[in-house]
Amino acid sequence: MELTVRPSGSHRLKSADGRLHVIPSTWIAITIEDESGNWTV
Repeated sequence: MELTVRPSGSHRLKSADGRLHVIPSTWIAITIEDESGNWTV
């Protein structure tokens, strides 16, 4: 996985499966409550 934080504040992520994701700087956060303990960053 590869993560780039751009000077504009947006994020670009390339996941292990080769998909490309763009997260705009206007996107504040998503909160996930995972009681299983399987969540990783």
